[in-house]
Amino acid sequence: FLFSVCQGQHIPPPEAPSQVYLLQDCINQTLEKNPDILVAQQNLERSKGVVLQAKAVLYPSVNGDARLFWENRDLFAQETDPGVRERRFQEDWIITLQVQQSVYSGGVYQNQIAIAKLENEMEIIRLQEAINNAVFQTVTAFYDVLLNQSEITTRKQNIDLLVKEVAR
Repeated sequence: FLFSVCQGQHIPPPEAPSQVYLLQDCINQTLEKNPDILVAQQNLERSKGVVLQAKAVLYPSVNGDARLFWENRDLFAQETDPGVRERRFQEDWIITLQVQQSVYSGGVYQNQIAIAKLENEMEIIRLQEAINNAVFQTVTAFYDVLLNQSEITTRKQNIDLLVKEVAR
C-alpha cells in the first residue's frame, strides 16, 4: 500500500457507509435481539409461573367424579313379561364431590412461596445483568469503531502528507 502511494498512485478512500447508526440505535438493536437478554426474559416469565404455582397450594381445590353402573342381575332368566324384565335392570349412580383445604402445613407452603419469590427476584437481577452486559459490549464496540475510523483518517492524512513531501 505504501509502495503504491510513494510511486504517485493515489488509492481512493473507502466508501462511506450507506447507513449511519447512532449509539442509541445500536443499543436498541442489542436490547431487541441479544440472545442472553431473550433467555433471561424467558426465565423471568417462567419464575413468575413458579410463584403462581406455589401460591395455588393455599387455595382450596375441588374435585368431582361421577359414575354410572347399569347392571342386569338376571339377564338369562326366562321371563316373558316385559315389565318384569325391565325391573331386573338396576341402575346405580354415584356422584362424588371432594373439597380439600390445607389447614396446617407447618409453614411448608409459606416457605415454598418465599423461595419462589426469591427465585423470581434472582431472575430479575439476572435479566438486568444481561442487559447491562449487552449494553456495555455494544457501547464499547461502538466507540471502538469510532476510534478505528479516526485512526484511519489520521493515517490517511499522514500518507497524504508523505505523498506531498515526496512530490516536492
